[in-house]
Parts: sequence; C-alpha cells; structure tokens
Amino acid sequence: MTLQQLRCLCEVANQGLNLSRAARVLHTSQPAVTKVIRALESELDVQLLIRAGPRVIAMSDEGTEVLRWARRVVDDVSNLRLAASESKSVSSGVIRIGTTHLQARYALVDVVQRFVRKYPDVQVVLCQGTHVEIAAWVADGDVDIGVSTLPNTIRHNVVKFEAYRIYRCVVTPAGHPLLKLKKLTLADLAKYRLIAYDNQLTTGAVVGKAYAAASIVPNITLRTADADLVKTYVKAGLGIAVIQQLALEGGRDAALGWRDASHLFPPSQSWITVRRDQYLRRYMTDFIEMIAPAWSGAEVERIKTTASRRKPSVRSPA
Repeated sequence: MTLQQLRCLCEVANQGLNLSRAARVLHTSQPAVTKVIRALESELDVQLLIRAGPRVIAMSDEGTEVLRWARRVVDDVSNLRLAASESKSVSSGVIRIGTTHLQARYALVDVVQRFVRKYPDVQVVLCQGTHVEIAAWVADGDVDIGVSTLPNTIRHNVVKFEAYRIYRCVVTPAGHPLLKLKKLTLADLAKYRLIAYDNQLTTGAVVGKAYAAASIVPNITLRTADADLVKTYVKAGLGIAVIQQLALEGGRDAALGWRDASHLFPPSQSWITVRRDQYLRRYMTDFIEMIAPAWSGAEVERIKTTASRRKPSVRSPA
C-alpha cells in the first residue's frame, strides 16, 4: 500500500466519485486513477467503489471505512511535513481566515494589524462568507481558522473555541423619537419601518425570531447582508435597524442615534474553529490567542487532542 493510493482514493471521494475530475486534480489520467484504485482494492481484498459499467456510482461500506482511515493518514503525513519545516520557516507562510464581512470589517482589524506587525512575512487571506459556509470551509480544509457564529450542527472533525459575544443595538436617524424612551420594547420598534438583515444571517434570524415570539409582524422596508449598507439607509431616513454593536465601533456617526437592545435580542457567540486533525503552525496559534487570550497554543493543542475522543464542543476556561 502506498501514500499515492490513499491520496488517490481521497481525491476521488473529494470529487464526488468523478474519476475524470480527480485525475485533473492529481495531474494524471483517468485510466491511471482507475488502475491505482483497483490496485488498492486488490491489496486490501475489498471492493471500495461500486461501478456500473465504466461509471462509479457509489462507495461501498468497506470503501467508506477505508476512506476514513486514508484521510487520517494523508492528513498526518501533511502535518508531519509542516512540523518538520516549522523550524526553518517559523515566521513565514500563509494563514487563511474564514470570517463574515462584519467581523472582518470591525472585530478583526486590530487583530490583523497586530499579527502583521509580529509576522510581516506571513500573508493573511480573509475569506468572507456566511456562518454556514465558514463552518464547511474549516471542515474541508479550505481555510485554516474560522471566526464566526456557527450553524446548529458542525462536522465531527471541527473543534470550536469561544471567542467573544456579539451584542445588538437599535440604530436610528439622529433625533429619532425612540432615542427619548427610557427602555425600548418590541412594540415601540414595531411602530417604525425596519431595515433588516437577510434571514440567512445570524442577526436576521435572531431579530426575526424575537418579533415572531412577540406575535409582531415588522414593517420591513428592505433587506441586506451588509452592516454598512444598513447604516447608510438608516441615515437616509428609510427606517430603523437592529445591528451588532461591533458595527458601531471605530467612532460614532453624528447622523445616527443608537440604543442598547441586549434586553430584546439575545447575544450571539462568536467562535474560533479549526480542524481537529490539522497541524497549526505557531503563527496560527498566535493568531487565535490574539483573538481570545484564554486560548494559548498549548491549550488549543490540548483541546484538539482531547476532542478526538468526544464531541468537538468546548467552553472557555475560567
């Protein structure tokens, strides 16, 4: 059995059992991929792929189990090479961060500034997406670290660490009547048009659930996925909005008024996520610690090791 055979099997699975696509990724031909897979089946004496003529239509139960171990071996070899090269290039490389527009725009600016000052030869790549996309990117190894809220379920190979909480506020044009009230209620907000986030985003979902629980149907003027656009349209007088307090950091806008709304809308938890089987270079664990100082490199590795035998869900240390 060779590492080439295991990599070939993994890539066939990655490409949805399409041998032609797997061959292109592996820079070889489809017949060569077929030959490698059949050689592996012969050596293991099991059928890994179920075929219908020249087409592969499914992976056998035995193939699914072999694939699980093959991926572990391939990942371990990749991590071994990274570990071996760590001392030679400890302060150079690439770090890929999967995060949302809001967190890239507001929460992570200071972190990235400090990181670049410490590691000027490490290229930072910010990949922006929804919390669902980011969780998938981490699980698939498309990014090194995720920073976002999380969907209800995440894949078994992802470990999560608490980063910080995201609180919400109501923003209005300056001088708005809501700014004069002692304590806001949802009934107060319902009197005015609402500029809302897309329901696929965490804040959009949280706000929608709060209105629904109070049996209130908001008068939504428009929806968007961008906090800066929300503020722009509020300033234009098209309505009020519920946004993350993060989006007000970096200076208040004289054309906007705001009120805390944490009593109306529950805070969301932002998480740092990594693959359980991923080798994290020193500058990656430093980036994590810059976001949440409780998570030192040693603590991150301890949790990753412990999580290999249980559900990957942890809370911040006291």
